[in-house]
Amino acid sequence: MTDLAQISQRAIAACEAEAVAWEYAPEAGREIFEGICRDHLERWTDAQYLQWSHQLSDKYGLDVIRLYKEINQVVYSRYYRLALSYVAGGYV
Repeated sequence: MTDLAQISQRAIAACEAEAVAWEYAPEAGREIFEGICRDHLERWTDAQYLQWSHQLSDKYGLDVIRLYKEINQVVYSRYYRLALSYVAGGYV
């Protein structure tokens, strides 16, 4: 496994752990991580972002926005460059 892949796995694990800490399934953390990365790289329109956020809310409940804010902070404070490489490198 490459260094990037190992670091990517740590970033995903951090997001999954954050989800568990907020009493969500770990998959919620991974989905939010991937959504944040894709939003940035693909430059989603407001409509695309709203569609994605509605899908999250439908799946995990309306309070998932709190988890999104926490994971967004984790991604941008610790893993910003990695997050971009994760998606751009085809790991998603």
